[in-house]
Amino acid sequence: MGCALCKKQTNKVKLAPIIQQEVQEIEEVAYLPITALEEDLDLKSIVELNISCQNLPCDSSKKINPMVVFFTQNESGDWLEDTRTEIQKGNQNPAFISSVKVSYSFEKQMHFKLEVYDMKYPSDESLRSQILLGCSFFNIHEIVCSSEMAVTKDIENLSMKSKSMGTLTIRFEESSSKNFLVKMKWGMTSNIKGNICIRLSRASDKDFVPIYQSETLSSFLTKGVLAWHTIEMSMNKLCRGDESRPIRLELLRADLKKQEFLGLCIFTLAELKSTVNFQTFITNNEKVISQIMLKEFVFEERISFLDYVFGGCEISLIVGIDFTKSNGDPSASGTLHNLDSGDLNEYTHALKAVGDILQYYDSDKKIPVYGFGAKLPPNFDVISHCFALNGNFFDPEVNGVDGVLDSYKSAVASVKFHGPTIFNEITTIANDFAANANVSQKTQQYFILLILTDGIINDLESTIDEVVRGSELPLSIIIVGVGKEDFSAMQQLDADGEPLYSKKYQKRAIRDIVQFVPFSKFNDNPMTLAREVLFEVPNQFLSYMKMHDIKPNQPQVEESKYNKSYARTQTSKVLSSRSNNSSTSSLLEKMKSQFINDLSQIGYSRHNILEVIDKGISCMNAQLAGELITIAKSSKSVKKSALKKSSAASSPKGPNTNFENSPRCMLCHQNPIELYVKDCGHEIACLQCINLIGNKCPICSSRVTKCIQKFSN
Repeated sequence: MGCALCKKQTNKVKLAPIIQQEVQEIEEVAYLPITALEEDLDLKSIVELNISCQNLPCDSSKKINPMVVFFTQNESGDWLEDTRTEIQKGNQNPAFISSVKVSYSFEKQMHFKLEVYDMKYPSDESLRSQILLGCSFFNIHEIVCSSEMAVTKDIENLSMKSKSMGTLTIRFEESSSKNFLVKMKWGMTSNIKGNICIRLSRASDKDFVPIYQSETLSSFLTKGVLAWHTIEMSMNKLCRGDESRPIRLELLRADLKKQEFLGLCIFTLAELKSTVNFQTFITNNEKVISQIMLKEFVFEERISFLDYVFGGCEISLIVGIDFTKSNGDPSASGTLHNLDSGDLNEYTHALKAVGDILQYYDSDKKIPVYGFGAKLPPNFDVISHCFALNGNFFDPEVNGVDGVLDSYKSAVASVKFHGPTIFNEITTIANDFAANANVSQKTQQYFILLILTDGIINDLESTIDEVVRGSELPLSIIIVGVGKEDFSAMQQLDADGEPLYSKKYQKRAIRDIVQFVPFSKFNDNPMTLAREVLFEVPNQFLSYMKMHDIKPNQPQVEESKYNKSYARTQTSKVLSSRSNNSSTSSLLEKMKSQFINDLSQIGYSRHNILEVIDKGISCMNAQLAGELITIAKSSKSVKKSALKKSSAASSPKGPNTNFENSPRCMLCHQNPIELYVKDCGHEIACLQCINLIGNKCPICSSRVTKCIQKFSN
């Protein structure tokens, strides 16, 4: 919501000599903006954590005085005390008034330790004098993505394993102050000569912190009429969410070596919001230097990534892994896929670092995992650039990051590394998943394709085509380069400058969706890798939603019986109620049906096709299907021959009552199957029972619209 401002106001402020001296000593190039001295949180969300304990141990004769100490973990793994709650005397089930505010960032791992103490000596701040009841460990992602907006864990004490120490609960809410955007355009008419700029600072505990510096404008060229570019910043950056916090605007004359302080004014965000056409005087030691006015002002609510998550948006991860020969022989020590050293290599490091974060945003933790660039068993004649690592192309999902790692290790041992490095098929299936999702205001889903590769891409042009197509879909692509090969083509895909152009589609990408990071720069720091790799995802996500005018849906909450206005902070069942990738499943079913029909048209028996597919086929390749069908037939033939020999040796001779070796009708259980369901492909009945077939397949319960007569191979 915007507001226009229009009332005169004067702020006469005397500049303290010590501050004036500090300002005059600043020697900066005039056109360089000032970076804030505090961390810029614009890409982050401030979440407030509320702590409570349940069933703390207490003897009937003694009272317990609980307090919780909140620790954060730095990148070196050390635990640093952050804050303490108040002491709640005599309370076994304390709900602490003190809360903890942390800056939640999508791409950053954050771990917390909470120690619970019985404060026997409340006046003594030393923790050594108190009784440690135990501790609980949390990470930021399991907290913000919990279905109840809360996580409860046992309080652990290794010295008292047999005794329950109670539980600890963290509830959270996102700080609303972050979710507002402030836009300001300042201007003035003045006789001041030179190159003039303005600088904004917000008040801190002891001084003012610079947060913005404008471009310089020449009063000679503008004839004294100055209008600086529009300033856009979060309310959090401007005033840390406090509308009454003082904001200082300084007027500076700049040259290449230094800046000259001319004067200042002080105001608050509350004044800007409540005053139409706000204007005030620039003063220096109570002397009026000039008048400055706010030409434009907008104060509007910002939408964050978390708003969509709590509104039920499904974040779906897809993984693609490079199995080309350029990675080296996986059995050779030191190669990129070698797993001799404790099941760890560059691929597993990257998968673990990035996947551990992304999986928290997937409600069912089901992740499709594909490989590319390998020859596949059983005959290793088929080269695939998109095969399911779990061996089932039509059900490629595994359970969480652990499932990804397990399927990866299994694939390393079972495929033959080949080549070339082709991205087209992996990006195509990711695009197909995203397109099939039919994202709308009601049904929200976003896909992230994570590709791990070691070298030069061999199909750059066709991959660019798919990236351009993907820029119109709910998709981000993260490419992690492992090893030390030439990644210049990857940098080209990560088009942070000019948008990519597709010759196939004759158009440019409408948004940047690719992020490339070379793993070697972060080999020893998985947490930094995760931050770097995922840094662009929230903005890419928000750009898609904004482009399609999709707003966050309201979270599903249970009303608080005490205060309805705080309903959002109470029990939320959002993540657990989100769809379980039904759009992905429906697409795979369509692909499966088409593959069955294609194989049938080239002469394979539908019974044999379904038998192979039900057991699992790693990619949609007719040659591979033929190999598996041949093996299945051969196995049956061997078993049949052995069975006949056994029967001949053990059974008396008599009339032959054996049926032909073919499946029986599922309705009469007498005749061979002659009909299959067009919709799902399952063979179910004979011609005599056609009128007995219902509207649901007896095998998969899918709808039956038509049955077709099959022809044996």
